[in-house]
Amino acid sequence: MVRIVQKYGGTSVADTEHIKSVAEHIKSCREHGDELIVVLSARAGVTNMLVEKAHSVSSLPDREALDALLYTGELETIAMLALILNEMGVPAVPRNAYQIGISTCSSFGNARIEDIIGGDIEQCLAEKKVVIVAGFQGIDQKLRPTTLGRGGSDLTAIALAHRFGADKCEIFTDVDGVFSADPRIISAPYLISDISHDALLRLTFFDNKVMQDRSVALAKKLRVNFEISSSLHYGTLDGTSVKLDWKCNEGCVIGLTYKQNLVLFCGLATNDIFCDLLEFFADKKIDLSFIKHSFCPKRTEFLDELCFDFSQFWRIREEFLSKFAEKYQSYELIENLSRIDVVGTGLEYSEWLSQALTAVYDNMIFRSEYGKNGLSFLMKSENFGDIMNKLHDIVFK
Repeated sequence: MVRIVQKYGGTSVADTEHIKSVAEHIKSCREHGDELIVVLSARAGVTNMLVEKAHSVSSLPDREALDALLYTGELETIAMLALILNEMGVPAVPRNAYQIGISTCSSFGNARIEDIIGGDIEQCLAEKKVVIVAGFQGIDQKLRPTTLGRGGSDLTAIALAHRFGADKCEIFTDVDGVFSADPRIISAPYLISDISHDALLRLTFFDNKVMQDRSVALAKKLRVNFEISSSLHYGTLDGTSVKLDWKCNEGCVIGLTYKQNLVLFCGLATNDIFCDLLEFFADKKIDLSFIKHSFCPKRTEFLDELCFDFSQFWRIREEFLSKFAEKYQSYELIENLSRIDVVGTGLEYSEWLSQALTAVYDNMIFRSEYGKNGLSFLMKSENFGDIMNKLHDIVFK
């Protein structure tokens, strides 16, 4: 008998049929005598729907109230799975963050787990029950609902695996594991069967879509090994094992990542207002994909460049322009951009570097960055897929 923490993402519980499929898999695991703690996300699209609902009644939703609303998404899925499992003859109980004491800080929308008291989980496991936990959520010291940010259910699973000494931690998603690049973009990516926490952390930092970087960082800190595999192909593919002791060679490309629908802000100012600019985006919790601040001595001007997600920016666009437009002598907002990152170690000495640069510079490249751990290109989105495939062929040939 082993103790397993399993996490199922939003696409894995997208509707009743998907939840029934998850229940069948859990039942088969229980037939081996395994103890199971199951972490669920909200159904695919539900969290976004709740955010949109909040914005339909408030131009700037109160963060505490918004978290209280988002809290409800996971409550539906854990209750549904518990109902289905009990109907199948598998004893199961749903538990939310309050019931098991997932204590967090008070940073609404992006809280950090500080402790897990545990509630009655050990007792339920001793009684041969499957414990179904709501991912993505916590409570602060004043017992107010908090949420853990994008990919927060992974954080919940990693933290529970550590807290309850799980023998295995399995992250089930809608892909078969970690690939050299997104299979939806690249025609022939390869599955990475084993990867270190550090290597995966590099990929997630550059927006690999499989996991959130905070979750991988927490797994490294707590020394939790875990597996990533598909909830659509249980047992047919091995997936990706993330191990602390797995070594990544120098001069090695780990994978390609990307981000689309970006906006680049470029502004010239006679006064240094860059700190005010950063504080504004930090206060609005908008992620920055590219940051550059430089001084031109001959012209006594400051050049500020920031790149951010348009889907986050559009809601505060008018506020941003009213606050900063007059502080710049001139500025430009360039939309419909994509960023491609070649992620690895020791890449500055790679034999394929000049070939890769030639491939991308036939296109509209707005910014590029080169370093030993990655190459980044910010470009117009029209030829994005073709460029990704060309780069993948070059660096993995």
